[in-house]
Amino acid sequence: MKVDVDPANKNNLGFTNAWPINGQYTATIYIQGQPFQVQVDSGSSDLWVKVNSTNLPAYYGTGYNSSDSYAGGTHVDAQIMLANVSLGEFTVEEQAFLPVLDAGDSLDGGYTDGILGVGPILGSPILLTLYNTSYQVNGLPLIFNIFGNYLDEQSFITIFLTREDFGITQGGFLGISEIMAENASIIEAPKLPLTSNSSWSTLMDGIYVNGEFLTGHSFGTNNSGLSVQPGVNQTVIGPDSGTTLISAPPYYVDAVYKGIPGAIFDEDQKTYQVPCETKLNVSMVFGETEYPMNPLDVIYPSFSNESAVCYGSMFYGRNDTGVDFLLGDSFMMNVYTLFNYGYWIDSNRGAPYIQMLSLTDRDQAWADFDFKNLIRLGNFAEQQIQQNENITSSYATAPPMTTTYPVVSAFPSGVPTPTASAQSKLGAALAESPASSGASSTDGLSGLQRNSYIIIGLVAGVLVLLLGVMIKLLSNSRSQQYRAVPNIDRPPVHFSDKPYEAETEAFQTPYDDEERRT
Repeated sequence: MKVDVDPANKNNLGFTNAWPINGQYTATIYIQGQPFQVQVDSGSSDLWVKVNSTNLPAYYGTGYNSSDSYAGGTHVDAQIMLANVSLGEFTVEEQAFLPVLDAGDSLDGGYTDGILGVGPILGSPILLTLYNTSYQVNGLPLIFNIFGNYLDEQSFITIFLTREDFGITQGGFLGISEIMAENASIIEAPKLPLTSNSSWSTLMDGIYVNGEFLTGHSFGTNNSGLSVQPGVNQTVIGPDSGTTLISAPPYYVDAVYKGIPGAIFDEDQKTYQVPCETKLNVSMVFGETEYPMNPLDVIYPSFSNESAVCYGSMFYGRNDTGVDFLLGDSFMMNVYTLFNYGYWIDSNRGAPYIQMLSLTDRDQAWADFDFKNLIRLGNFAEQQIQQNENITSSYATAPPMTTTYPVVSAFPSGVPTPTASAQSKLGAALAESPASSGASSTDGLSGLQRNSYIIIGLVAGVLVLLLGVMIKLLSNSRSQQYRAVPNIDRPPVHFSDKPYEAETEAFQTPYDDEERRT
């Protein structure tokens, strides 16, 4: 397996928030030079993209199929293909992926072209299928093939998710063995050990809700595949960038939302409908460290009967997913997260772990909530009107990443140390991947500075727009039910002969929520 590096494409990740208001974070990959905007998912491990007869890239077939089933009845089935796949400055030759001709309803909203899993190796159905074949190395997840060629470097990724304050989509930062300079203190954050080698899961000690500490009430300690069992008052959590909301044991959902005046439980959403002005002070506690959530992330807007309604961002989770909490983007927007792959990449390294750096100023977020929530509701209503009237939304195509961030750790620019490659099956069937088109933006952090008069003008303009939106809502005769970003459920798979863990541990499904694959 060969990995090429082109530093000129270092900032060509195109990491962006492709789904306005609630978030769906994507990166740009190139398959044989053709761009695809894929959701970055720490809850899965494989790469697949939706294709059609007009955008089908050149590839080489392996003759092996992989299939996925979805809770809504969608079934994705495709032959595993090999192609040159580029992510940022890295191009992996002969990488295995799934080109899906019929993705069904699995990618709601049309904002993404597929999924890039960055989870553990044991969460890869593609590798499971290709294991003990001549394509075994090709079947390793993309991120593992990148790291496997740089054994002198620490193998980790970092994820920084931004939110929308004034309708401006920015995305954030996806670092491959890189740390943002402004958040470099993450290396001093507690290292959270994993509870399993098949998922990014760890232990949480409790939640603060308006000053009240909630703990315990785990689904149980009989979760198969857990190498570390939770203590009597601990719960198992999984930070998942591919999930929008937060699945939780019913005890916590009820404790957070049930007592709110006007709260009504919604059987379909499996959470509470609450007044849109609801403001809650919620923090997650890991050991001695508290991670506050912005009140904007504790509720989310939807649309019903031509008006905005709001729901709790936490909903009833299932008791058979291997975790108690699935912490999606609603939580991850409040932390800078580091996923260290450890001995999954090199057996001489320590155990994999997670680190999180709190980014939310609790007091400032509380003070800003009323105004920013008003802006959010106005933006959401405008988006809904565009959908109802079949107006092309400005969010329909995810923009490239427009802000670059200084980093303090990066891959070397020298020649990588390649790992052993499977026998080449491509020959002349694969052409060299052409260079990515377009230069990356050179806008620096200084571009974020605004003149105070511009800010005042922007705020005034937004308020006028909000008033117009509300008037238009009253006259709009059509409505469309909002659906949260779909989250893919991973089926249990058993993997008895694993290169990166002892044979005694069973292959186990990562955590998931009600909308994800079964």
